[in-house]
Amino acid sequence: LQNLLDEGMHVRDLRTIMETLGEHILRTQDVDDLTAAVRVALGRAIIHQLFPGALFYIAAAQFFLGNFLFLYSNILGAYTVIRDSEEQGHMQIAYSIILSGVLMPVYWVLMSVAAYKALFQLFRNPHYWEKTQHGLSDALYMPEEVEFPVQRAQ
Repeated sequence: LQNLLDEGMHVRDLRTIMETLGEHILRTQDVDDLTAAVRVALGRAIIHQLFPGALFYIAAAQFFLGNFLFLYSNILGAYTVIRDSEEQGHMQIAYSIILSGVLMPVYWVLMSVAAYKALFQLFRNPHYWEKTQHGLSDALYMPEEVEFPVQRAQ
């Protein structure tokens, strides 16, 4: 209970707290694990504490509508570029590129993981730089006499 109070949580629902502790006390004696289990059980109360009344529904609507509009604009933008390039006869772009707009949330998750990893490394090892090894950037992999074809503008 002290951990919940330290976090600013309400402990009004003692029945749920005690039931959760009773279910999990046999598995673990760790106070942090028990506190986490109680937090999960009190999830709805925590949400109501953070987003009281109609504020939760407004925030949820903005979350879903905003993400939908962002994905829709990515897909529409890719489709428009493909259609315009076909009409003008410039280059052929496959319609499969539209899939990149659908997979944008996966990209967001991966960027978040990378940002948290970078933040962690900033404090743990601030002078470390993860470099990507590229095949032609290292002198060991580069033959001495390589001729690159020159392309002339038409």
